[in-house]
Amino acid sequence: MRIKLIFYYIGEFVLSILVLLLFLIALLECTVLRPKYVLHQFEKNNYYEGLYKSINNEMSNYIIQAGLEDVVLEDIYTKDMVEKEVTKMIQRFYGNGKISVDTKSVKESLENNIASYLLKNNIEVTDQKALDQFVDQMLDIYEEKIVLSKSLIKAQNLVVKLDFLLKIVFVVLAFITGVLGLLVKYICKNRVVAAPLFTTGILLLLGNYLLFNRIDVAHILFWNENVSSVIQSILFSLSNTVKVGALILIILSILSCFVPRKEQVKK
Repeated sequence: MRIKLIFYYIGEFVLSILVLLLFLIALLECTVLRPKYVLHQFEKNNYYEGLYKSINNEMSNYIIQAGLEDVVLEDIYTKDMVEKEVTKMIQRFYGNGKISVDTKSVKESLENNIASYLLKNNIEVTDQKALDQFVDQMLDIYEEKIVLSKSLIKAQNLVVKLDFLLKIVFVVLAFITGVLGLLVKYICKNRVVAAPLFTTGILLLLGNYLLFNRIDVAHILFWNENVSSVIQSILFSLSNTVKVGALILIILSILSCFVPRKEQVKK
């Protein structure tokens, strides 16, 4: 009897850890490892409009240094073009595709605007190489702002592998959880679901509370304000999801206590 009791407590403890791991993996797979979720956060936080303005501002600074006017930047790209490139980049990032930004139309429009500006103001180009370098610099700004960072491209392979690995781990853990749950129930003839669900719910609430009381999410700064707003939104979203998920687990654990066991039904 004592051996069964020890096995029961150890089994419930292990099941609690397994359920917690399954919840966390499912959370990642449904949020930050899902391109649709990330794109939704971009749209929710007006990321595309902020990015469009950021590109404009940075290009305008170089325009002044080059002795040109903002008129050469008119209509060389649109907010829709920026959104399309970002969407394509995110989809390729998660799909392990080659990340690149199409700058062909931007380059053609910029060169046409510069040519028109020079012709209108009777300005003769004395250094074509410098002008070409300026165009390349504008295209680099456009590309770098959309891609965010070259380190992000380097992390692509890691994220894809992590996603694949987590899917395998989830299936393995789910199988182990099911088998262990059946063993505990068969050997100990006791409730199996309530304790792991309740423990997982409490741990999630406690972890969420401690984490978000140590991190000032509302003032977190990463890359720039535009990116930071998206990261803040994602963190708040994850926190809310954890809280809701934890409460559901706790409620389910309580409800499971009121479900009569087979022995009680037979009596």
